[in-house]
Amino acid sequence: MPEPVSVSRSYTVPASSTKSFSAYDVPPARVFVLKRVCIHFPVGTGNKLAVRVMHGIAQVVPEKGDVRGDDVERLSLIHISEPTRPLYIS
Repeated sequence: MPEPVSVSRSYTVPASSTKSFSAYDVPPARVFVLKRVCIHFPVGTGNKLAVRVMHGIAQVVPEKGDVRGDDVERLSLIHISEPTRPLYIS
């Protein structure tokens, strides 16, 4: 039976930067299913930070555009069976 994994990361994002990174490395011979993405924007981001979750070159969260906010939490429910990579644009 698959073992559930909860991954939480906090990032400090420099101004005027773009970066894609791996938030979780799937162990060899394991199956990975991403079911939920929760992004928290702290006070002061002023909608200037954009976040996307990518699967290869395809964008999966959100389906179009990007996620932005200021002192809010955004939740997306999805079902992706391969590793994804967050991308931020500041």
